[in-house]
Amino acid sequence: MGKAHSARPGTVHRRGPNDRFYWRVTLPGETRRKEIPLRPAGHQHATTDAKIAEQIADALWRDAALGDAPAHFTGSVASLTSLYMQWARDRYRHANGAPTSQVSLCRSALAYLVRGIGTLPAEDMNASLLEGVRRSMVDADLARRTVNTYTKVIKHAFKWGAQQGLLSPHVYGGLIIVDGMRAGEAGVRETPPVTTVAREHVQAAIDHAPSILADMIRLHALTGMRPGELVTMRPADVDRVGVEVRVSPEPDARVWLYRPRHHKTKHRGKERTIVLGPQAQAILAPYLLRDPETPCFSPAEVVRERGTRVRRYASARAPGDAYTTQTYARAVRWALLAARRALVSRLAEGMGIGLARERAKVAIPLWAPNRLRHNVATAAARTSLDVSSALLGHTSLNTTLIYAERDMHKAAAWAAKHG
Repeated sequence: MGKAHSARPGTVHRRGPNDRFYWRVTLPGETRRKEIPLRPAGHQHATTDAKIAEQIADALWRDAALGDAPAHFTGSVASLTSLYMQWARDRYRHANGAPTSQVSLCRSALAYLVRGIGTLPAEDMNASLLEGVRRSMVDADLARRTVNTYTKVIKHAFKWGAQQGLLSPHVYGGLIIVDGMRAGEAGVRETPPVTTVAREHVQAAIDHAPSILADMIRLHALTGMRPGELVTMRPADVDRVGVEVRVSPEPDARVWLYRPRHHKTKHRGKERTIVLGPQAQAILAPYLLRDPETPCFSPAEVVRERGTRVRRYASARAPGDAYTTQTYARAVRWALLAARRALVSRLAEGMGIGLARERAKVAIPLWAPNRLRHNVATAAARTSLDVSSALLGHTSLNTTLIYAERDMHKAAAWAAKHG
């Protein structure tokens, strides 16, 4: 051992009578060299395994370069990313102070930069080095859109460094020439297009979900709101006076208006209004009879509803008072798996357990909640492309091939009839 890793500073070496591994290094933002024992998680002593020692040192290096510790600029790429992450944590926050998803996106993107060239001087960054970092993303089987997004984050980090006077503006200027990857380029993986979810597959999840989750899925399928808008909904955010709309030839109907506190385009000064038709109102009404500031849908209430049947899922961590987009997606997945198990039980007697499982996988495919938004977009677009845009909160109609102003009256009328 004793040699420095190509993208990690310092040296990993053995020490002591038991030949345990330590990492001798000066971390970003520090001036003194230290010797860090390379302990696996849950162990009191440093490891004696060389491969594990390298993995632990790599993880410690990434955490140091992208972590929360205060840092000052020492000239390295890792030092720049550390300072940039401090700025990102302060910059990308919701009104309540919670970090937005952009923070974790920055961390994920910059991890590839630190892993590849973290020890190099930031002033030496150029288009060729950025191409190399991007190639490492492709080699890690990231999708093209993710690769392009991460590359933009890395470029912005160097732009920010130039704005702060840490780097010459020419460094950022040399990165601008790196274009985004095109479809099919250099073997980069493409993500499959988002498609609608068949009605029977949505119903399968509803039939095997606890009542609160089932109502969330129903409401999501009717409105097409973003998952993040669904899980953060509060009674205080719903205008139950709403507006009255004409739905010819039916009688006039009144729609409610949901204005999320946080949404995707809020930082651009955009307003977001989600119209709730009669069906959505009927689902939501019982959940509005609570503290106006609390979330409408609570995982803790699901656990209390189901009692001992979910203890094995809730034992490691107590359920929270609000879903996140991740826990909502996970809950939908569990409901679909429960639907599969039920189908396997019905089929197994006639064809055997192995074949029954294969049939169940085909009959009940797994789907992500964001696809319900695509269901509404597709249905609304049959009426009008600008109705689809207004319902989904698009600032333009890129996704429906044209640009137009939002027409909330048309959206309200559509929701009154269909939602």
